[in-house]
Amino acid sequence: MPKEPDVPSIDRAEDIDKVITYFKELFGREITDEELNYLNGIRKKLELSRPEHQPDPRHSEIRWNENAQEWYCIKCGRRSDHIREDDAWKEINAFACEPPTLGENIEQEHWH
Repeated sequence: MPKEPDVPSIDRAEDIDKVITYFKELFGREITDEELNYLNGIRKKLELSRPEHQPDPRHSEIRWNENAQEWYCIKCGRRSDHIREDDAWKEINAFACEPPTLGENIEQEHWH
């Protein structure tokens, strides 16, 4: 039986970041958009599986929009273009879970 290669486990989001950063050195070619999307999906799943991931109660749930490449609150629609979910939570939770009023600076709050 052939010996399997000694490959380090990928069990943290930071490990996926390293694969993406060093993809060309690891595989000898540029990463495709499809591969990048796949790896970013794995990264998000790893972040969600971390025990310390606790959503802020201001926004009951945020989800990743693959087409727009951004996180959004499923209740109010507030959005964040951060890639890391934790960063998106911080940005989104700086505001109440309600649509912006006409007087708010919409660009400053990352509403598109």
